[in-house]
Amino acid sequence: MTSEEFRAEWSSHLDSAADEIRESRFVHVPANCPPWTVTGIELALGEQVSIFAGGRAWLESNSAAWQDSHFALWFRIGGKAPIFRASRDSRTFVVRQAGELEMANIFPTMWADESGAVAATAELFQRAAGGFDVLVIRWRSDAQTGLGQLARGSKHCARIAAGELAAVRQPPHPPSGWNYLWMVGESDVFSEVEQGVIRCDVADEAAILQKPVSAPFDPDTHLGWSWKIDSLPATGDESFLSNHDYLSIAVEFDNGRDLTYFWSAVLAPETSFHCPVSMWLGARRTWLSEVAIPISDAG
Repeated sequence: MTSEEFRAEWSSHLDSAADEIRESRFVHVPANCPPWTVTGIELALGEQVSIFAGGRAWLESNSAAWQDSHFALWFRIGGKAPIFRASRDSRTFVVRQAGELEMANIFPTMWADESGAVAATAELFQRAAGGFDVLVIRWRSDAQTGLGQLARGSKHCARIAAGELAAVRQPPHPPSGWNYLWMVGESDVFSEVEQGVIRCDVADEAAILQKPVSAPFDPDTHLGWSWKIDSLPATGDESFLSNHDYLSIAVEFDNGRDLTYFWSAVLAPETSFHCPVSMWLGARRTWLSEVAIPISDAG
């Protein structure tokens, strides 16, 4: 969907919820501009807001390297933490701190801190192309009422609103005792099947769950788990950036480095390599057996 089509479809559909909308505004976020893009939208403490987004950012030198709005487009309020994204192409939230809504493209770099500083110079963003179109809706009262009205009909945007309404009614939560890594963002790909059992159902998304663990670093300490993987995300060598897609178990150490164990599509057991994503610190190592893994193997 082009930028013009996105705006035209949503513009014609907003009348269906006109009585519930306090303000609606479209914002364009160019991919090649360093964060942050100011919007001029002042949010009040406690109000409910829905965001709908479309578009894509890609490398100007390689259009096959890209990210959609649900992963590359981020938000913050008043220039302060927390920063957040929409794990779908929509998100509804309650404003916890008053201020101006800001938006940012993080592709092709990553965050340096939780307030929204980036781990790259402004020049890196000149390698990016594309951009995002965002519709921001400030509701008069309850977002569910307005979303319910937008969800009526057969238009594409009505189906998006229906999906957002369902997420508001039954918001996804991470498995108990776990939290999402802030720099990758919250997601809805992980769910708790039962105590100690986590399901991952993912498509066109990335997420990292974390849980603090304290254990002695010696030969008697072992890491063990069992897993069932129905299909692998990659079909080629995951040590290459173009195939660097996997489901894994990782151990992060106090120095910020980590070891990641995953099922590979083609690599031999015990193959080791450094992460091909230059912006990401840490070594990666494959492990292809469902057995207890000695932490001393970290070497």
